[in-house]
Amino acid sequence: MANAKAGTRLYLLPGTLSEANRRQMVAFLQESSTEGLSPGDIQTAFSKNKKFGHL
Repeated sequence: MANAKAGTRLYLLPGTLSEANRRQMVAFLQESSTEGLSPGDIQTAFSKNKKFGHL
């Protein structure tokens, strides 16, 4: 929880995903979370650090 409050985006992925599907999902989530960010946006802990976590 402390990581989330510090701005880390945390994604819960099902344990039933194959390793290849997990890597594909992680890449998609990271890209979709950062592609629309611009310098004029409201600055949040995530937009400053862009850290990700996956469980």
